[in-house]
Amino acid sequence: MLGKKIGKSLGNTVDPFTTINTYGKDALRYFLLKGMPSDEDGDFSIFRLEEIYNADLANGLGNLVKLLQTLCQRAEGHLSAGQVQDPDSEIGSYLDNFRFVDAL
Repeated sequence: MLGKKIGKSLGNTVDPFTTINTYGKDALRYFLLKGMPSDEDGDFSIFRLEEIYNADLANGLGNLVKLLQTLCQRAEGHLSAGQVQDPDSEIGSYLDNFRFVDAL
């Protein structure tokens, strides 16, 4: 909230249900993991949520899905299991160490 504390007495609370109805649960979860530090106070704003949502999810993820679709169509099943790397161990390490942004 632009560097201000959030509180009912200040009248600047954020209704999570309205935010979820507008952007969806996954978008809010993604923003809280990516846009808010896990080890210190964060600065929540709808503007930042929209900015991260559009940059990472709408544009970035949309472009990635389109790229993967094209690559899969070109490969036509010629990709062996040995050619695919397993990211689970690296991602698991990030999660175990509370490095959520790196896991994303």
